[in-house]
Amino acid sequence: MARGRSELRQLLKNGIEETKHMVDENIWRWWQQEWEDERVRGTWTKRLIPRVRDWVNRPHGVTSYYLTQMLTGHGCFQAYLHRFARTESAHCLSCGDTIDDAEHTFFKCSRWARKLEELEVAVNRAVSPETIVPIMLYNKGNWEAVERYVTLILRIKEQEERPRR
Repeated sequence: MARGRSELRQLLKNGIEETKHMVDENIWRWWQQEWEDERVRGTWTKRLIPRVRDWVNRPHGVTSYYLTQMLTGHGCFQAYLHRFARTESAHCLSCGDTIDDAEHTFFKCSRWARKLEELEVAVNRAVSPETIVPIMLYNKGNWEAVERYVTLILRIKEQEERPRR
């Protein structure tokens, strides 16, 4: 209640537009603090999207089924499936690495290394967990290149996983 009165006083003192801007900035700051709270789950997604405002205000791009799997780490990854007893092991079926998660699949697995190199050529930049979202946000062409890369890999992984179910 006191906070509301304080903001009302600011509104009367500074004018509507300036106060709206101030309130907007406070909301974004609060949202970013909530996002960065270590008690809140979603470490992988937070690593990919460190600044909520940049993501929410992006000028292009809609998250598809496969992009959502990459961004959340929830999908056709042995580590994820193993958590729910859908597979016997979290190991990568392609290279034998101990953990097949989204990071491994898209950035480390030797099976997809050539595709990652092709993506890096297409976007003219090194692609890592820390750079993939800024690359996507840079322009629509980059977004589409990342989406093609992610979709290709996950479709193949899904096709290979079906017979094991």
